[in-house]
Amino acid sequence: MLQTISKISSKNHVNKAVIETVPIHVLLVEDDKQLAQLITQELGCEGYQVSLTEDGISGLLAARQTNPHFIIVDWTLSRISCTEFCRRLRSIYNPEVLKESLRQKKRGQKRVF
Repeated sequence: MLQTISKISSKNHVNKAVIETVPIHVLLVEDDKQLAQLITQELGCEGYQVSLTEDGISGLLAARQTNPHFIIVDWTLSRISCTEFCRRLRSIYNPEVLKESLRQKKRGQKRVF
């Protein structure tokens, strides 16, 4: 199933609105390479466009540059904490953020900011 967002772009030459389908962009901030590969592959198979960074600072830079629709963040980030990452991210803009960790997955918990 392709996950997309439709948006109306500028009018074409005959004054009709042009609707283009844009893939949903997900930024994944995860330092575990195997887990990042698995998540990226699964999201890609579902039609999401995925960008990957390995630490919080790189994640913030990527968020500024790519303006993703959603961000999935490892709870145990390197360089800055997940909480600090979210705080700084909120000063840039307000995407949906899903915090994840292996411990939370084992207990079946999910947190969304």
